[in-house]
Amino acid sequence: MARYNSTTITVDKRRRFRVYKPTMYPSIPMKDSDTFITPVVGEKLENLANRFYGDGTLWWIIAKANNINDSTVISNTLKRVRIPTEIQEVLQKLDELAY
Repeated sequence: MARYNSTTITVDKRRRFRVYKPTMYPSIPMKDSDTFITPVVGEKLENLANRFYGDGTLWWIIAKANNINDSTVISNTLKRVRIPTEIQEVLQKLDELAY
């Protein structure tokens, strides 16, 4: 699933440009099955998503679960990062929010 599959695009006919509706990501509750790691400084969320989910485009799940909204690169080695492992429910909620 690509990150922008659920992004709605409309065209402003007066000004003739595309307008993107923001994607509303679902909340990700903590579960007993979640994994916690201490990443290396400079590690990208995309790489973590690829390692744990087999799909780098799901980096936003890790970002949302850890309240990371300003960067896709880990900048602090002392911070533990939560990796949600049961993501099917999250992806299903994303599809429901898109419609």
